[in-house]
Amino acid sequence: MAVKRPAKLRVILTPDDTRKLILPDGIPKTMGELMDEVSKLCALSGNFRLQYQDRDFGDALVNLTSTTELEDFATIKVIPITDDCSQEFNLTVCDDLMPQSSDDTEILSSPSSSASTRTRMWPREFQIPVFSNDTELQLEKGN
Repeated sequence: MAVKRPAKLRVILTPDDTRKLILPDGIPKTMGELMDEVSKLCALSGNFRLQYQDRDFGDALVNLTSTTELEDFATIKVIPITDDCSQEFNLTVCDDLMPQSSDDTEILSSPSSSASTRTRMWPREFQIPVFSNDTELQLEKGN
């Protein structure tokens, strides 16, 4: 029987909270097991889905549907699930539940976090402001 090797994953929780996740038994075989591990080791509450960086698409984030897509040192991102897509979502990260000197979870600082990472959904309707006549003329000339 082959010996299971630990796997390390980079987990993006928020633009300012990225963690190293060590899975002692390697990458789980099912999505349910992986989500349970992420939830437990990152002390998450609430519903979420996972995305991963797909090499086929230039490391763009893609929804994770099978753990076979993952390999050691992969990056995954936690995406909170809300009932109403127009609401701002909050992912509760319970830091007080996590041991501060854990050997299997390490918090990484992320000063180079992508500025384009959204924290809110686009509004359903955009309010278009009313401009003065001078501004409207300048805008028309710009087109």
